[in-house]
Amino acid sequence: LGGFRNMSSIDFVNFKEIVDLKNGLNFSKSDRGGMLKIIGVGDFKRYITIDFDNLETIYPPKKLNPEYMLQNGDLLFVRSNGNKELIGRCLLIQNVDEPISHSGFTIRARLTTNAIFPELIAEYFACGLAHRFIQRRGGGTNISNLSQAILEDLPIPFLEKSEQVKVIELASQFNEAITLTEKLIRAKRRLKQGLMQKVFFTRKDTTWQVYKLGNLFERVVRKNNVGCELVVTGSGEHGLIDQREYFNRRVASSDLRGYYLIKRGEFAYNRSSMKGYPYGAIKRLDRYDAATLSTLYVCFKLIRDDFNSDFFLYLFESGILNREIYGIVHEGARAHGLLNLSIQNFFGIKISVPSVELQNKVANLFRVIDCEIDLQTQYLKALQRQKRGVMQKLLTGAIRIPVLDDAA
Repeated sequence: LGGFRNMSSIDFVNFKEIVDLKNGLNFSKSDRGGMLKIIGVGDFKRYITIDFDNLETIYPPKKLNPEYMLQNGDLLFVRSNGNKELIGRCLLIQNVDEPISHSGFTIRARLTTNAIFPELIAEYFACGLAHRFIQRRGGGTNISNLSQAILEDLPIPFLEKSEQVKVIELASQFNEAITLTEKLIRAKRRLKQGLMQKVFFTRKDTTWQVYKLGNLFERVVRKNNVGCELVVTGSGEHGLIDQREYFNRRVASSDLRGYYLIKRGEFAYNRSSMKGYPYGAIKRLDRYDAATLSTLYVCFKLIRDDFNSDFFLYLFESGILNREIYGIVHEGARAHGLLNLSIQNFFGIKISVPSVELQNKVANLFRVIDCEIDLQTQYLKALQRQKRGVMQKLLTGAIRIPVLDDAA
């Protein structure tokens, strides 16, 4: 932060003094599929920016009030939603060149003054300062609804316009670096998926041998009789992860003695259909030495010591088992919301496996790609933390960007 200077705190103005607020438009399921695009809570996937191409459409009322139509420079907030972490999340509306409205679960703020840039307010929300105030006014971290009254009292940092420009420019540089890193991560993931297709689906090598899962793995039905308190859940994105980290609370029962106990390197099949995993996901316990999980999972471990466990980790991740599972799942029959797949049928699934030498090469290839993705992900998180910290200091006056005149 060379060149920055410490100064006294900056001035603040109540949000109601600089904006006009309006709740969004309520519509029913029968309204969907029309010609008017509408921004809903599901479109607040990240702070500030939004992709207009994938918005839902509705049939608007014949005489739709123009005040419901969004304009460039508008700020949109999540008013209420099942996910409390989204309450108060902000989108900055930019580059609007077609009619777009917003749902009843959102609040639109439109500036009534030119003294402050909407980009500055968006960054104020993105760095978490506004969210702290919203939580306090809403009665704590469990706030489930953002009212206009809470937004109206929100203190907004009021800087000279020249200093606003400098703060926005700095935030834009962070945003460009963050966006570029996100693109690199997505590109690396696409590369991994493409290589999985070539290795596991379109291979020409006929030396791969066919095995049943039951010939390579044995079921793990070890009960938790050691008092392990770590309960994991199977996530498509995060693998086997602590429930407290994934759900922000433990959803398992208080008595874990009936749960399975699995150890590092063992696999668990979550038979729930989830995003990207229509026939469930098989994940390996890699984060912890041991953990418990529900007996609704199918747990198993590799019994061939000469085979490479990492190879099977990537084989399962590729989705090549989907065709087999599709053929043996009982249509329309589900227990506990799970795919109705018998243990016998699961371990009867056939897979093709190459030599140990080739298993090692394939595993090493994907390990390198995963390592690169992990490094880029860590870098992305570091950028986001750094931007958040810098913006918090700049927008509270803890540090100030010196604004020089033309001569200087």
